[in-house]
Amino acid sequence: MAELLERLEAEIDDSVDDLFDLTAEERAVVEDYLKVF
Repeated sequence: MAELLERLEAEIDDSVDDLFDLTAEERAVVEDYLKVF
């Protein structure tokens, strides 16, 4: 179950990044920011 949730979360993350047309650099900034929380 945990593996499924991780995969779904990754798919959602990718979809959101694509929706906002984020570059690889912008994606890295967002990921680093979210690690704080």
